[in-house]
Amino acid sequence: MGYNLDTQSNNNECEFGEAAVKVSELDAMRIYKPWLHPDIVFSMYLKLTGQEKVFETVNKFPLQVIKEKKDEFDKRTKGIINGKIGVTKNDDEKYSKLFLDILFELNNNGSGHFSDSDIRDEVITIMIAGSETNAITICFCLLMLAMNQDIQV
Repeated sequence: MGYNLDTQSNNNECEFGEAAVKVSELDAMRIYKPWLHPDIVFSMYLKLTGQEKVFETVNKFPLQVIKEKKDEFDKRTKGIINGKIGVTKNDDEKYSKLFLDILFELNNNGSGHFSDSDIRDEVITIMIAGSETNAITICFCLLMLAMNQDIQV
């Protein structure tokens, strides 16, 4: 996404990360408990347990990222990079096209008809899928190292 949360050097917990884990747990619970399948029942369950704010948190952070990246994209398309007017993308050595840049370009060209909620859903999917994939890979590597102690040095 091109957005740095700085969670490893910052001692504060990542509110989005915690909320994403909780949302994943709630979604898994909904799968295994058929009485929570209907949306009305699930939303009542969330309100009764006070967990509807978790979903608000998961939706709030991606909107912030989208807004910041949209502003950066608009500046780049107008030729304003690092506060300099009349600069092209080729002049910015650190520029690399992000997933959001592609979506914004498609919307500007008329090729894509993505609403803000469509873009938000894609960002949430990428953020959660990326973190889960990394966590699963690390757990698998640790499991393989534990099972094959002869290769540990």
